Amino acid sequence: MRKIYVYENHEVLNLEPIVLTRPAFDLRCGAFTFLERIQKSFPDAEIELIVRDELKMVTQELYPELTINPTLVEEGLWILGNVLWLKYDIEKISKKDYQFYYNEGVLTAAYLRKDIGNNWLKMGGPIKDKILACPTISEIKSKVIKYLWDVVNLISEAIQADKEYFQSTNPKNKFLDGIHLINKNNIYIKSP
Repeated sequence: MRKIYVYENHEVLNLEPIVLTRPAFDLRCGAFTFLERIQKSFPDAEIELIVRDELKMVTQELYPELTINPTLVEEGLWILGNVLWLKYDIEKISKKDYQFYYNEGVLTAAYLRKDIGNNWLKMGGPIKDKILACPTISEIKSKVIKYLWDVVNLISEAIQADKEYFQSTNPKNKFLDGIHLINKNNIYIKSP
């Protein structure tokens, strides 16, 4: 089973005040939170979360089925939690090659060997510092949510990406009988 470490980075407090009470990957942009998007993209992965110490207990209550702030890590994919991931970038980072992926100078994902991941954690991890080891670097287009207004600015893009998880309204749907819809091609309803 593939290991994925979803983390907050050392710039997370730029998302204040909302991140004072929740981890950055729990923010919602469009229909899903950032963590829900990652879980949908990697349904068979074993996901562990790395958050600020002051949010460890809150995060454990929100996600009791997941490991929070592991003390040791395995080889795996590290994913920044406050990124609006695009499908083609998910495919790109899914390859098991030791590479770092950046968007506008911010590390968004990296496939790390066990020793590099554990050394990073010993130095304070992604919440305290940037990682020093730097193999091959690739630029990706998925946007990092650096400030709260980035969420607002990317809602349209998020909704476009979310359409695949919803069915388009169809005049033949029985539960729509007697309902008049305007622009029904732009209305999506979660499958019952």
